[in-house]
Amino acid sequence: MPPTTAPRSHKVSLLNARIRTKLTLITGIGVLVVVIVAVLGTTGLGSVNAKAQQLARAATTLQHLDQLRDMEGDMRVNVYSVASAGTNTLQDALDTSGATDKEVDNQVVAIRADLASSGNQAEQDEFALFTTKLTAWRQVRQQQVVAAAQQGNTAAAQAAIDGPLAAANDAYSAPLDKLADQVNAAVAPDAHAASSTYSTSRTNAILALVLGTIALVGLAVVIGRLIVGPLHKVSAVLGRLAAGDLTSTADVTSRDEVGKMAEALDIAIGTLRTTVTSLSGSATALASSAEELTATNDQIAAGAVEVSTQAEVVSAAAGQINANVFSAAGGAEQMGSSIQEIARNAGEAASVTTDAVRSAEAANATM
Repeated sequence: MPPTTAPRSHKVSLLNARIRTKLTLITGIGVLVVVIVAVLGTTGLGSVNAKAQQLARAATTLQHLDQLRDMEGDMRVNVYSVASAGTNTLQDALDTSGATDKEVDNQVVAIRADLASSGNQAEQDEFALFTTKLTAWRQVRQQQVVAAAQQGNTAAAQAAIDGPLAAANDAYSAPLDKLADQVNAAVAPDAHAASSTYSTSRTNAILALVLGTIALVGLAVVIGRLIVGPLHKVSAVLGRLAAGDLTSTADVTSRDEVGKMAEALDIAIGTLRTTVTSLSGSATALASSAEELTATNDQIAAGAVEVSTQAEVVSAAAGQINANVFSAAGGAEQMGSSIQEIARNAGEAASVTTDAVRSAEAANATM
């Protein structure tokens, strides 16, 4: 009967997991690390992209503001041209002023769109104040400066420029300057936030990559030991078995493929050890029986010698008996002849006796 081994625990653990499961776990951890790094990198890039878009909007707004400032100067120059124009050049001055107004309106639309996309209500309010003051400035220009110029009253036109138009000019310039300051003030924090977000994202990605790599390498080392360690034990037991040692056991407690192989090896060695022990006992009994058989053979040989001696004695006695038999046979023949003679004499005696009896009977009858 093969030897039984102690029941092994079937508790689910990394030690008892199959080799394929262990290798899959290493691959899964590696994929997880890549996913985490990718998510962190994507999130960081998304944040950086948002900040970059804010900076791009701010740069576009500042560019439009710079162009609007230039057109402000053009409007002022055009006002002086209209005020000083003569009858022949007034229409050209008015056309130039109208073209500048259209460019200003285009920039106003562009800046309004930039501010709407940024979502900064304070900047939008400031720009709305600017457009209101600009409309008021244009009304002063049209109603006082252009009207005076069309009437040919250069002095009145100049007085309007120096008086109410100058006040209106300051009124709409101030909101525009304040808006530019606000946009410029937001650029530095946005740039710093973008740089900080990039640094943080890069640090997090590197940290996740390093920690993931450490975890992956550590897990690979642990799993490698869980696989290679039992293999070394099985290899050592097989080496000792090849050398004739039947007392070794692998003593592997895992339930993976290597553990099952080690368990089967332990059972096989135990069975082989039991068989060899049984054969050894049988050999000992056979040797003892051989010794007894040898002793019996010796006794039989001695008995055969004695029987041979007795046979010789019996043979000599048989010869003597044979001689006696021949002598007895001769005497028997003589004795037969004597007996026959005696029988004959006895017959004759019986006949005589019979005659005597008859004579006696006859005598008795006579008397």
